[in-house]
Amino acid sequence: MPSTLQKPGSTSSEKAALENTVILQNGRDKKKILKKLLRRKFRRLPVRILRIAVIALAAYLFFGFVCRPGFVKGSSMEPTYHNFTMLFYSPLALKATALKRGDVVTVRYGSDRMLLLKRVLAFEGELVEFRNGTLYINGILQEEPYVKYPCSWTIRPLIVQKGKVYVAGDNRSMPAEQHVFGQVDYDLLRGKALW
Repeated sequence: MPSTLQKPGSTSSEKAALENTVILQNGRDKKKILKKLLRRKFRRLPVRILRIAVIALAAYLFFGFVCRPGFVKGSSMEPTYHNFTMLFYSPLALKATALKRGDVVTVRYGSDRMLLLKRVLAFEGELVEFRNGTLYINGILQEEPYVKYPCSWTIRPLIVQKGKVYVAGDNRSMPAEQHVFGQVDYDLLRGKALW
């Protein structure tokens, strides 16, 4: 049977500490106390595990469907997005809101690990043309305040096919031959750039 030690004349905090000190007299008392200590220690373990699981699930859902991080590699979107800058894009925003001309999107290129960052210029059924670096949609000159560098692209008119969008980067000072642009399947769009 456990007994407690008390020191005469000790303060209340010392008494409380001494009352918790137990002299074990036999093996059964050791087992009881060990079980009690383990119960105290692991009583909150299921709550902690549940918290960690909820946080992990929330992070997975947020970064999987709402907001994905990415890094810009290349200069095709300068000056809007510079080389080696971080950005976030949202697959959910692409599905939840209508795509507009001028939206910046991520486009699957080869595999889901390689995405291109491009600006939407035209939609299916529209006539796209570049004349001496100026964009025309259905014969109407388009204002593009995000294009800052001079451009000399001349691309003959073409109609965007069904189920596709026409995309290009903002840095059109690069020769058209070195720039990945044109019609892409809408299904290859992976998200809208957030910032």
